[in-house]
Amino acid sequence: MIIIMDSAFSSAIESGWLHDLLNTIIGAAIGSGVTIWALYRTFKYDQKKEEQDKVQFQKEKVRYFQSIIAAINTDLEEQILHYKSYAESIKQDPIDLPFLTKIPLNEVDRIVNKINHENYYHAYLDEFGDDSATINEFRAIISTINYFDGNLEVIKTSLDKSINFNNERHITLKSMIDMAIDDAAELINNQQIFSNHKPLWNFINEHMIGFQTKKVENYNLQFYYENFLVPMKQELVKYAKDIPEVHRYITQLKKAISLYHIVQLHNLNVAKEFEHWHETMLEEHQKLKAHTKRLLAY
Repeated sequence: MIIIMDSAFSSAIESGWLHDLLNTIIGAAIGSGVTIWALYRTFKYDQKKEEQDKVQFQKEKVRYFQSIIAAINTDLEEQILHYKSYAESIKQDPIDLPFLTKIPLNEVDRIVNKINHENYYHAYLDEFGDDSATINEFRAIISTINYFDGNLEVIKTSLDKSINFNNERHITLKSMIDMAIDDAAELINNQQIFSNHKPLWNFINEHMIGFQTKKVENYNLQFYYENFLVPMKQELVKYAKDIPEVHRYITQLKKAISLYHIVQLHNLNVAKEFEHWHETMLEEHQKLKAHTKRLLAY
């Protein structure tokens, strides 16, 4: 039996088909091994590239975060300076509230309300380390920017209320001054004053003529206060006890003058608030610059 199988095997080899079969099997095995190796190398390459892309993406997030912080630092510095100049402008002319120069602080809103803090937190720690100092540094940056965001809104709301108060009092004061000017004309037309109190009549008449010649085209409350209300009150007070019409008129003038002082006092308080905001926010901005020093040098 063995002799028969050996003979058959030998015949198969001699015929070549078994040789071909073995070559096919070996070739297939080698081909499969090459394919598996190629797939393995491709997998490792893709894995490595994915890691590299992830690292690069984290770096780009830190770069983006850096650019936002740099813009915030620049814009805040400019806005805080405007708070100081605004206070100085009010003190120079406290009867009016000028327009506050406002810098668009969109990047503050972006940090507070739009970016994913957790994602940027992990990117920050990946770049600078996950020690407690780095963790506290990132949290301090976010916390300080939240402070600015909240207080910028407080300042805006407070100033809007002050401007509304100022505008309403201006309208009232203008109406009171217009009425006082009309009533002065009535005193001039008063025959009893003309006949019995000539010095008073002469003063009112001359004062009105002089006031009209100095009257400015643009309505300015300070001008009316200094050139009409105060001089009229100071002169007429000597006639108040004897002439009822003058007494009533002086009461009217005092109300207008009092309102003028109220507006001034209110606006000077606004100036004090902005001096306070300038000092406080300047101090906080110095802290922000300290917190972001490493990031901006990245």
